[in-house]
Order: sequence, then C-alpha cells, then structure tokens
Amino acid sequence: MPLRPVALLTAEQSFQSAKYAPISPLSVAEVPYEPVQDVARSREFFSTLGFQINESFSGPENVCMVVNESISLMLMNRDKFTSFIDKGVAPTNTSEVILSFACSSAEEVIKITGTALSLGARKINEPEDTDFMFSWAFEDLDGHLWDLFWIKG
Repeated sequence: MPLRPVALLTAEQSFQSAKYAPISPLSVAEVPYEPVQDVARSREFFSTLGFQINESFSGPENVCMVVNESISLMLMNRDKFTSFIDKGVAPTNTSEVILSFACSSAEEVIKITGTALSLGARKINEPEDTDFMFSWAFEDLDGHLWDLFWIKG
C-alpha cells in the first residue's frame, strides 16, 4: 500500500498528468517527525492500516512507519519529540500540517480511510468526488490530519 508523494507541476504538466518524481535533491528521503501520546497504540493503528514498520529505526520511544520508498514518518513520544526542538509541542486540538498522499485508486482511499475511522480516527469530511479527483480526510489518534486522494485519468 505504498502512497505516492505529490510532485510540483512544471509548466508542461497538467494536474491530471503529473509525474510523481523527486523534485529536489532534498527529496531523496523524507522523514517527518510527529509527536504521539502512545507509541504502541500508534504502531498498532498504522500497522492495521497496512503500513510497514522499519524496526531498525523503531524502539520503545518511537516507531518508524514506512509510507513508500522515499518517505517514512517517525512517530515518537512527546518526551523524545521535545528533545529535537526548543519550543513547545502544539496541542492536539490545533493543526499546522495536513499530510496529503496520492493513492492508486478511489477504492484504496476508501479502504484506508474507512479502516482508520473504524480504529477510532475522526472523520474530517465526507468523501469528495470531483471531475478530476477523489479524496477523503481523517484525523489520526493523535490529532494529525491526513488527506488521501486519487487523481482520475
């Protein structure tokens, strides 16, 4: 179930025909960090959604969740997360980022989001089916926003 990163469009590309390729030298490997309340609960949640865990970079304080060959998410308890920053952690009732990933089909969007909701995620919106895209969003167990989509065509 690897999700695809979204690339910026060049002048020659339309939204419908965008290629999903690295867009800069920094996009070789992306590992955003996210604070979580309970590492074991997050591991179970994302494993049930179909994500693989990279055990080489996981431990009692963190879990490395593989999104695809170039993106992993490092989910870590708040104490470990704060060791990387010099300011407070945003409360779970606020948002700074929406994690948005392309799926291979509308059915994959429905399956992943439906499973997340059955595991306790919060529904952000109803599925949206437009002329060019199908999407559906949820908030995971720690308040992080996910928007999964499929580009038609």
